[in-house]
Amino acid sequence: MTGPVPIGAVLAQLSQPDHGALPSMPECVKHPGKRANGCADCADERDRLEVVGAAYAACTDRFPTRYETAAVEDILDLAEVLAWVEEFRTDPSKSRSLLLLGSTGTGKTHTAYAALRHAVSVATMSRAYVYRTPRWKALTHADLIASLRPRAAKDHDAEAELARLIETDLLFLDDLGAIKATEWVEEMTYRLINGRYEAMRPSIVTSNLPLNELKEAIGDRIASRLAQDSVRVVLTGTDRRRKRT
Repeated sequence: MTGPVPIGAVLAQLSQPDHGALPSMPECVKHPGKRANGCADCADERDRLEVVGAAYAACTDRFPTRYETAAVEDILDLAEVLAWVEEFRTDPSKSRSLLLLGSTGTGKTHTAYAALRHAVSVATMSRAYVYRTPRWKALTHADLIASLRPRAAKDHDAEAELARLIETDLLFLDDLGAIKATEWVEEMTYRLINGRYEAMRPSIVTSNLPLNELKEAIGDRIASRLAQDSVRVVLTGTDRRRKRT
């Protein structure tokens, strides 16, 4: 004669009906241990690549027409520039700036746009658990000064514009020192460079002037910050704009 069966055992048996062995689900080839159908890691990777692809394409829309084809292939022979790009892509908060020097027509601007495109075509997870790419802005030194000049327009706020330029993740400032130096120009340039220097935000800067002449053109304080916190690359060669096609 069998004894009483505990009610807990009965309930446990009833709650686990035998449906037979379930077929094993195929694993993801790229991520072992994950189901092939609906792999979360694959979905995450697709999201990241879509964001990166959109950032790469957006560069074409925002680059000047002359430089819209600038790409990483154009800097493959420039080891120092490539190293800087990878430094930025790894951690923008710890990246130095990139200072490209050289005489007129040596390809500084094209190189800078190629480096910029590759640098910002990277996605990192934000605190909101969405992928984002670095914010960036590109302008010449002359256009910078023009954007900061006081004017009567109600929708113009020079201080707000300066703050935006300081806060953007990556700034490309082309042809530094190409405009006439005045106290006001030096002050505005210093506030921008120093603001980014203190916030540890990297920039790409080009200039036709050797470093010693650049100091005279923009002031020692600005040149000192650029020299201290930048990877300096000097491009050489003849003026490409004067070559016949």
